[in-house]
Amino acid sequence: MSSSGSGDATDAGPFEGSRVVVGVAHDATRATLVEWLAPDYDVVTADPDELPGLAPDLYVLDRPTLAAGHDAIEQARAAADPTHLPVLLAATPDDEPPLESAAAATDRPDELADDVVTYPLERVTVRRRARALLRIRSLSVEVAERHEQYHGLLDLLDDGICLLDDGTVTYVNDVGLRLLGVEQEAATGDPLTAFVAEGDVPVVESLLADVRIDGRATIQQPVTLTTGTGDAVTVSMSAVAVGDDGAGRMQIVFRDLRDSERKSDRFGLYLSALDAAAEGITIADVTRDDDPLIYANEAFAEITGYDVAEVLGRNCRFLQGTDTDPEPVATMRAAIAAREPATVTLRNYRADGTPFWNQVHLMPVDHGGETTHFLGFQRDVTERVRRERELGQYRTLVQAAGDPIYTLDAYGCFTDVNDTFVSFTGYDRADLIGAHASKVIDEQDVAVCRRRIADLLSSSDSTQVTVEIVVETVDGDRRLCEVSLGLLPFEAGQFGGTVGVVRDVTEPKGREQRLAVLDRVLRHNLRNKMNVILGRSEALREETDLDDDAAAHVDAVMDAAAELLDTSQDARRFRDVLALKEQEPSTLDLAALAADAVADKRAAFPDTDITVATPDEAPIRTRGRLRSAVDELLENVVEHSDRDRPTVDVTVRADGDRVVLEVADDGPRVPDFERRVVRDTVENPTEHGSGLGLWLVSWTVEQSGGEIEIVDNDPRGTVVRLRFPCA
Repeated sequence: MSSSGSGDATDAGPFEGSRVVVGVAHDATRATLVEWLAPDYDVVTADPDELPGLAPDLYVLDRPTLAAGHDAIEQARAAADPTHLPVLLAATPDDEPPLESAAAATDRPDELADDVVTYPLERVTVRRRARALLRIRSLSVEVAERHEQYHGLLDLLDDGICLLDDGTVTYVNDVGLRLLGVEQEAATGDPLTAFVAEGDVPVVESLLADVRIDGRATIQQPVTLTTGTGDAVTVSMSAVAVGDDGAGRMQIVFRDLRDSERKSDRFGLYLSALDAAAEGITIADVTRDDDPLIYANEAFAEITGYDVAEVLGRNCRFLQGTDTDPEPVATMRAAIAAREPATVTLRNYRADGTPFWNQVHLMPVDHGGETTHFLGFQRDVTERVRRERELGQYRTLVQAAGDPIYTLDAYGCFTDVNDTFVSFTGYDRADLIGAHASKVIDEQDVAVCRRRIADLLSSSDSTQVTVEIVVETVDGDRRLCEVSLGLLPFEAGQFGGTVGVVRDVTEPKGREQRLAVLDRVLRHNLRNKMNVILGRSEALREETDLDDDAAAHVDAVMDAAAELLDTSQDARRFRDVLALKEQEPSTLDLAALAADAVADKRAAFPDTDITVATPDEAPIRTRGRLRSAVDELLENVVEHSDRDRPTVDVTVRADGDRVVLEVADDGPRVPDFERRVVRDTVENPTEHGSGLGLWLVSWTVEQSGGEIEIVDNDPRGTVVRLRFPCA
């Protein structure tokens, strides 16, 4: 035995992993063959009695094993038909007489051998012969699959098809069998003219003769066929030669003229559409045992990882695996048995073992009054299933939450609300889903939320924002709420909407009671008492001879009393600002308001230079008493100015989707602690404003959906900017 060529370049190529059964009695020879073949193939050693049931791609046997396993090999070949199962006969030192060539293998067992390697064996020769026989095996499998696919496609055609070999019928498709009224066995083995009416036999014989000469032909007149039941069927007939080897093989197409409106190219159009579809599409023949696939498009191959040739002739259950749920499988089986459509989603496995979620739509195809095939549409929905599971977990958490929670789509319409939100608003869930957010959220607040969402979309740092809104329940109760807004995950790069978590901060009854007490105490008790103090102080100042120190004390008391009366008036205006029911949204011309306010202040403060610059109109959406805020700003400038003749410039201008009102002065700048109070909208015992004026302005602007900004003027003074959404 020789090991020459141990470094040979022969490799398994596309046949790597093929199963090779080595049955050799001589121990050393068997071990050597396994050593040579195992690196590339799945090698199994077997004794003669172990050959049945192995189903290899190649047998490598010695003469005794081949003789003893003759019947088992013949049975394996019959089971593999129409594919070929090759046998390589290997010589050993024990052969008597010596096996010198394939031609010498003439006894009965050796007739099964496709090739022989003589003694002494050589590595290169054994590997090359094995590879050649595996190639023959592969080609036979490919031919059989193509043959199966071809016949399957022929069975889908609306026309009758028969194949002739030298004039004899060898195959008729399902449509042709129904037209002829016979079974396949009865249709094959006879000449085509056996089914042709006697008067049309010369016409058909002329057609076949023309095909032998020209390769194709068509009969220009109807031909009458005689069916197995004695009926006559009128058809058109055309023929084409199959192959160019002159062997006389032809394909005959005959069309039932009773249905002449059918388009001749319809099948080609349908097949092209199936091939080009983005979804995986299969066709199963349910008239045959185990419902084999007779068609699969390229999209199916891409989804599953199987070549089209691998799946034809197999039941689609090869996609199932360990974790496949039996329930959807049972649903599909029941639908096929009942000849009904079905849709299921189940876990399948790709060719490499990777699991994926497959959404399968089954659609029965009826022909001739019975279901003959099933269309299968497959779609990889792995990502969708993952998102649905995450969404299910999210919904469970949302429904269990104690705060009202909602989600909106990109257009601001409700897509989901939890039970708490339903209870909070009083609306049925069905009334909310699909409705715009303005159904329960004030329109002006919806606009504010939209701007905050736009800020989130343009920001890489912030993922959520809190906004104060008014929610109106089904009973008309207006609730002041804080909503935490967040962005939903993007889908395909597109904004997917928002989620909002709502917190009711109204406490309406207690708030109204506190405001009523504040109004009563400040407007009645405090004002009345201050009027008494002022009256008595004035009388004391005018009717009593006071020295300078005493007079100064009286003047201080009078000034403090007057300031407290002003604070009482500010508190009254605060009540108007905070009373939500008095603050319904409305459209206001900010340019006209500014001009009117300036005109009034010019008259009230003639020693102050007040200028105003506005466009013709500047409509905004507002609620509350915005005029009070503008008046407060102008009065504060005059009151706190250190100039003999203060200067105030009032400007109204458009800025994108906002309208800006600016009040600029040349007096002392607003202290930092006053600015912080306005910016942070909160006071504490150690840091608070000196009065209610800036609070009044800030809260009025906020209630109108606007913003306030205080900056230094140049070279001195302050600029207060108020920004409002355009109407």
